[in-house]
Amino acid sequence: VEPDLRSALRRMARDRVPLRIVLVDGTGTAGTVDRVGIDFIEFAEHVPGEPRRAAAVTGVRVIPFAGLGAVRRW
Repeated sequence: VEPDLRSALRRMARDRVPLRIVLVDGTGTAGTVDRVGIDFIEFAEHVPGEPRRAAAVTGVRVIPFAGLGAVRRW
């Protein structure tokens, strides 16, 4: 994984940037990156437009970098 991608995702996690992620299988989800590991992210799913709050989180996914197709700000 490119260090630039990992760094960018860490900044987005730190700033709680709402994102739309499309996986390589074509499915997508919206939410906020909670944590960035060496080869994965923990992604808190929540309704777009809502801030990341415990009550708003509908699920948490662990997504390997190899599974990321696209990452966009929401």
